[in-house]
Amino acid sequence: MVTLFRKNGYRWLILAFVVIAILGSVVFTVVKVGLIPFCNTSTSNKHSKTLTAASSGPEDDRVKIDGVVRDQMGKPVVGVLVLPMPHGGHPIKTDAAGKFEIPGPSEKRLILRLFARDPNRNLATAIELGDHSKPVDIILTPGVTLTGSVTDPQGKPIYGANVHPSVRISHYGARFGYTAWPPTDSDGRYEIKALPTGYEYNIDIGAKSYGTNYVRLGLLDSPGRKHLEPIVLQPANLSVSGIVLDDNDRPMPGINVQASGQGQPLRKVKTNSEGRFKIDRICKGRVSLMAWTSDHLWGGSDEAKPGNDNVEICMRKHRGCMIPPENPPSPLIGKELPDLDGLNIHLTEKDIHGKSILVCFWKMSHDESRDYMRQLAIRSGELAKKDIIIVGVQIWIRNENQLRRWLARNKINFSVSMLPDLWEQEPEQRATYRWGVQNRVPWLILTDNQHVVRAEGFALEALDEKIQETSSAKIRHYKNAFVPKNNGTD
Repeated sequence: MVTLFRKNGYRWLILAFVVIAILGSVVFTVVKVGLIPFCNTSTSNKHSKTLTAASSGPEDDRVKIDGVVRDQMGKPVVGVLVLPMPHGGHPIKTDAAGKFEIPGPSEKRLILRLFARDPNRNLATAIELGDHSKPVDIILTPGVTLTGSVTDPQGKPIYGANVHPSVRISHYGARFGYTAWPPTDSDGRYEIKALPTGYEYNIDIGAKSYGTNYVRLGLLDSPGRKHLEPIVLQPANLSVSGIVLDDNDRPMPGINVQASGQGQPLRKVKTNSEGRFKIDRICKGRVSLMAWTSDHLWGGSDEAKPGNDNVEICMRKHRGCMIPPENPPSPLIGKELPDLDGLNIHLTEKDIHGKSILVCFWKMSHDESRDYMRQLAIRSGELAKKDIIIVGVQIWIRNENQLRRWLARNKINFSVSMLPDLWEQEPEQRATYRWGVQNRVPWLILTDNQHVVRAEGFALEALDEKIQETSSAKIRHYKNAFVPKNNGTD
C-alpha cells in the first residue's frame, strides 16, 4: 500500500481535492435555495436585529435607525447631514425623499441624540432618541451661525486655520464626527453654519506652523448669527530637545516622546540611537513631555520651556497608579514644623537653633523643580546671612546614584534627601501628606526662627516678600511679648 501511494500519491491528492470541492458546492447550493436554514432571515419587523450569512460584521449586527427630515412646511429635505451623537462618525446625507438610515448604538457606540444640519439654509435640529425601533421624524428649525477671525499675536490674519466646534451632551463633550468644516479664508475669517440651539458649545482652533486655542462659548439658546472676538494663535517657531535615560542613567533609543500643553500643538518623535530627541514647531509657554516604550512598560514625563536643549526625561518601570488621598492635606501655616527626621534630613538642634527653615519639595524629573533647586543653590549664601537654612526633599522614586550625580553637577550646596518609595504607602501615611504638600511641585515651606510655618505653597519669585512678612510677624511677636500686662489698676 505504501508503495502504491508513493507511485500515485499526487493522483490521490488531486482526487481528494476534487471530491471536497464538489461536496462544498452542493452544500452551498442547498443553503442558498433555502433547503437548510443557515440562519434566521425573518423580515417581519424591518427594524429588528437581522443576521444573515452575508452580514456577520459588527456594523450589520446592529439595530438600524432610520427616519425622515422635513422643513417647517413638512416637506422632505434632501442633502441634510444627519449625525448620531456623542459617538458619531461620518454624517449621513438624506436622499431625495428626505430619508436616512444609520447604524444604531452598540457597546462601543453610544447614541443619545441625532443632529440634523442643513448648512446651505442654516437650518438645524437635535432630537433625543427614545425607541430605536421606530422611525424618527425630524423637523428642521433655524440654527446658529458662528463667525469670527483667527490672527497671530500681531493681528495678522492666519489663512487655512482649522476651526472645529464641539457640543456638550449630558456629561460628554463631543465633536461632530468627521464633519468637514471650512478653514479660514485669506482674511483669516471663518463661518460655522447650522448649529442646533439649546446646547453648550466650544471651539478648538489650530493651524500649520501655529499653536492651538480653545474658546468656551456656553449655551447658544437663540438662532441667528453670533460674531466672536478674534482668536489668537501663537507661532510655533521654537523647539525643545534633550535625552531619555533609564533608571541607571543610560540613554534609551527608540523611545516615543510627545509634546503637548495648553496652547501647544501635539508633536511626537522618537529618540535616536543615542537616546536624544528634538521636537520642533512648538510655541512659547510651558510644554509637557511624555515618554514611553512601545510596550508601555516604561514611562517618564517632564515639563520644559521651549528653547531648552538639555531636558532629561528619566524613565521608570510602571507599577500602577499612585492613589491620591481622599481628602487634601491640612495647611501647616501657624503650626510648628514637623520633625525633619521624617524627611531623612538629619540636622542637629545646634544647626537650626534660632534660624528660619526653607523646605523645598521637588521632583528631579520636573523641569521647574530643577530650576528652583539651582536658584536656591545660587542664593544659599545670601540666605545663610539672614539665618535661613535651605533643605531640599526629592519626592519621587529615583536612582540614588543618579540623584547624587545631578546634585554634584549642579553644585547644590545644601542638605537634600530622597523620600522612601511613596508608591508602597497608603496616601495618608506619606510624608508629603503630613507636610501639607498639595498635588504639585515644587512646593516651598518657610518658617520663622521659632520653626513655626509662616508661608507655604508660594512661588520662588515671592520668596523675598515671604521673608519680609515672616520678619514683620517676628517683630510683632517680640513687641507683644514685652507689653506690660494689665493688672486691673490704672
